[in-house]
Amino acid sequence: MRHRLAIQRASCTIWSQLVKSAQSPVRANDNRIGGYLSIEEHAAFKEYAASLQLGVSALASLLIEREIRVVRLAKLAETYRRHLPLSRRRRITAKPQLDGCKAVFDVHVRKLDLSPDAGAGILFRAELTERWLERSVLMEST
Repeated sequence: MRHRLAIQRASCTIWSQLVKSAQSPVRANDNRIGGYLSIEEHAAFKEYAASLQLGVSALASLLIEREIRVVRLAKLAETYRRHLPLSRRRRITAKPQLDGCKAVFDVHVRKLDLSPDAGAGILFRAELTERWLERSVLMEST
């Protein structure tokens, strides 16, 4: 519970801040968080981002920043964790703009015995199935 509260305190973002930060240019390379998807998942992620009129990095950043707020990774890992050979994977890089986002995410995933790459990959893969952002956008437009 303390872990969850610490993560939630670290990010007091609202929806508009998430969208704004995800679409902003990167301030520094040290805030990048990458995750690996299979070649097919990578193509589907790119297609999904385009369907939302977002760049791949912007979508990835939204998902990382959302995880910091809602803390679901432990549950998602049960279903979406994959070990991919180097030749069958492609990297997606998030560039979150929240100060300290990378450090908070790093602590979060390491408490779950995951690497940041594995944690990010799980989030990206889960979104391909769940389509949280797409549903959120559709709800806002109706």
